[in-house]
Amino acid sequence: MKKINKYCFEYVKDYYEQNINSYSENHQILGWESREAQHIRFSVLVDNVDLYKRSLLDVGCGLGDLFFYLCSQGVELEKYYGVDISEVVVNKALDMNPHLNIEHRDIFSDPDFVQNNSYDIVYASGIYNLKQNNNINFLEESLSIYKKVSKEYVVFNLLSEKSEDKEDAYYYYSSNCITELVKKFKFADFSIIEDYLHNDFTVICKVNNES
Repeated sequence: MKKINKYCFEYVKDYYEQNINSYSENHQILGWESREAQHIRFSVLVDNVDLYKRSLLDVGCGLGDLFFYLCSQGVELEKYYGVDISEVVVNKALDMNPHLNIEHRDIFSDPDFVQNNSYDIVYASGIYNLKQNNNINFLEESLSIYKKVSKEYVVFNLLSEKSEDKEDAYYYYSSNCITELVKKFKFADFSIIEDYLHNDFTVICKVNNES
């Protein structure tokens, strides 16, 4: 499998770090059109996966918004742990909320993390949205990592090619293409949910038959 071009990670970090200097609201810094839309995306996870007393790895955690959304919904996790490739973003999150369990870490180039960690649920929201020269490859390599780390579910969302207001900075995915990609990983089961926003879909992959 082709390795991820790390230059693209620098581009992604620059995008979010520039937003920190331009915006004050978390959803704006993270590139979401509104806080409501961000929360709707989170709600798909809550509504479709049993999170009670589960451990959750939030990949691309940003400012920790998922954690605070889960708290607002009364979701009782066993453990929350967030990782993000931007040290600047993580430091801002910790400045605002020092007790957040998040860390500046690139799990995509950290084989020790994959070997030494496991979580019931691996979740990634928005980290595949920016247009790069290897979006599908990045997603494919991510899934190979997530499947090794997750015990129950891998959940991620993507921008949909059905969107009627596409922007040049973003990459839009075909649900049919993603279906074929996910099949390659031989998950126990998977589903694609498309009915919550006009420009987005969520993929829920069941890792084993016992969950």
